[in-house]
Amino acid sequence: MDFRYAVLLAGTLALRAFTISFPKDSVVFDESYYTQAGIDLLKGVASNLEHPFLGKLWGALGIVLLGNNSLGWRIPSVIFSTLTLIVFYNLATLIYTDGGLKNVQKYSLFAVSFLAFDNIFFVHGNLYVLEIPSLFFGLLGLYLYLKRRYALSSLSLALSVLSKETGLFFLLVVGALSLLKGGKHFLTPSRYFRPLISFVIVFSLTILSALWVYDLIYRPRGISNPLQNFQYIVNYQFSLKVGADADQNNFAWNWVLPLPVKEIPYFVTSGHPLIRWIGVGNLPLWTIGFWLVTIFTVAKLLANRREDIGRPTSLIFAWIVGTYLPYIYLSLVVQRIVYPFYFINTVPAIALGVPYTVSRLFPSNARASNLILIVFLSATVLWFLYYFPIIP
Repeated sequence: MDFRYAVLLAGTLALRAFTISFPKDSVVFDESYYTQAGIDLLKGVASNLEHPFLGKLWGALGIVLLGNNSLGWRIPSVIFSTLTLIVFYNLATLIYTDGGLKNVQKYSLFAVSFLAFDNIFFVHGNLYVLEIPSLFFGLLGLYLYLKRRYALSSLSLALSVLSKETGLFFLLVVGALSLLKGGKHFLTPSRYFRPLISFVIVFSLTILSALWVYDLIYRPRGISNPLQNFQYIVNYQFSLKVGADADQNNFAWNWVLPLPVKEIPYFVTSGHPLIRWIGVGNLPLWTIGFWLVTIFTVAKLLANRREDIGRPTSLIFAWIVGTYLPYIYLSLVVQRIVYPFYFINTVPAIALGVPYTVSRLFPSNARASNLILIVFLSATVLWFLYYFPIIP
C-alpha cells in the first residue's frame, strides 16, 4: 500500500473520529427520521417506507452493538465512508491503468483525496443518513463491472438500491457504459445475452427477495409485495414538488454554477466548540472541476466515438450522464424538489476525472500537471476546512 494513501485514510478517519460525537446524542438533519426508523426496525415496526429498509438497517445494527446514542447511530456511516475511499482508490487505479497513465499511484492518490475532502461526502459520512452506504455499494458495483464480475456487480448494485433508491442511477451508469463499449454492435445479442441475463437475474432476485422478506416480517400497512413497495416509494418521491419557498439549491443546474453560496444548516450552535453541520458542496470541485471534466470528456468522446470501455473517458462520461442528468430532468420536467447532497453520487466521477483530464492536457509536462493538481487540491482542502463542522 502507498504510504501516502495510508496516511490519507488514517487522517480522514481521525477527523471523523473527532467529529462523530458532535452533537452528543442529539440528532442532526435527517437523523431525526432515521434514528426512529432504525429503532422501529429493531422493534419489528414498519416505518419510513418512502425509502428501502437496508440503509436504515445499518444504523440499527450500530445501535445494537454500541447503544442508542450518537456513536451507535453514526459509526456505520464512518465505516462505510472509509470503505468507499478504499474501493474508490482501487477503482481509480484500475481505470487509470487501463487508460495508459504513467505513475498511476500518484493520480489515484489525487483522485481519492478530492473525494475525501469533499464537504458533502465528509458530512454525510459522519451522520446516520442513507447516502454513503448506497454510494459504497454503487462504487463497488462499478468496480466489479469493470472487472467483468457481472453477477457480483449486480448483487452490489442491488444492495445500493436497497440502501437508498437513488442507487438505481448506477444502473444508468452501467447502461451508458455498455452502450459506449458496444458502439454500433450494442444490440448484437451474442455479445450481451449471457452477462445481461446473469445481471438481471441476480439484481432482480436480490431486491425482490429482500423486500419480500421485509414485508413478511414487518407487514407494512397497505403493502404486501415488493411491487407495492416500489409503488409507494415512487409515489412519495414524485410528490415532492418545488414550492414557492424554493431557492437556488433546489434546482440541479445550480449545483455546478459558480453562484454565491447558500448554506443549508443541518445543525448549528454557538459557543465552544462551535458546531456547524452545513450542507454545502465543495465549490472548486463542484464548479471548476465539473466543467473541466465534462467539457474535456465530451470533446474526447466526440473525437473518438469508438473508445474502449477500459478508457477513463467512457466511465466518467457514463457516470455523469447516469447520476447527474436525471436530476436535471427531475428539476426541469417533473419539477421535483432536489437537494445538493443528491450530487454525492456524481462527486466521485469528478474526483476521478480531474487528475485524468489534467494529465491528458499536459501529457509531456509532468511538472505542470503536478502543479495544477496540487493547486486544485489545495483549493479543495481550504474550502473543506472553511466549512469543517467543528471549530474548537
